[in-house]
Amino acid sequence: MIKADERTFQPFHLPAKLLAYFILLIAATALAVNLVHTFSADFVSYWAAGRLAFDGNAAGAYDIAVHRAMELKAIDLDGLMPFPYPPLFLFVILPFALLPYAVGATLWTAVTFAGYWATARRLLPHSGWLAAGFPPVLVNAIIAQNAFLTAALFIGGFLLLPKRPFVAGMVVGCLIVKPHLGLLLPLAFIAAREWRAFAGAAL
Repeated sequence: MIKADERTFQPFHLPAKLLAYFILLIAATALAVNLVHTFSADFVSYWAAGRLAFDGNAAGAYDIAVHRAMELKAIDLDGLMPFPYPPLFLFVILPFALLPYAVGATLWTAVTFAGYWATARRLLPHSGWLAAGFPPVLVNAIIAQNAFLTAALFIGGFLLLPKRPFVAGMVVGCLIVKPHLGLLLPLAFIAAREWRAFAGAAL
């Protein structure tokens, strides 16, 4: 017997797979090109901030001139690409910043995509290809942004909410790495009387 959620997404399985294959192929090609002919991506801001933190100058991530000088060690950058994230994000990016820029960008994209894909598959088991075929996946993969990470935190947190609310709160609380995405979450937990989730997020 076909479950309701299977019936809902079944007509979209083939188009979603084809689109997902196309998106993943283009993204993989872009990452491979970056390894050979390095180009500018949002990740260079993370990489430079992480390198400064590793060198003992975490505050330099917020000095535009110092931060830009580090970015220029990785790529020939036009314009400014500052680091607009809170210090906690440095802990997340540091392991990737220890690698050469292009390698770090590739690994960052692969690891965060895996987290996004895994949580999306748990949320909608019969529509995982839709998650990979979502057009912003292509943009995020090419510029090595952090949307895979934040999406995984959102989805993972709310998957855990029914059975493990305190842990769910801790997961979505990690969105402090990009605070404006989580501004309404405390209000949502209060409105839903999810006090354990609120406590987890606060911790």
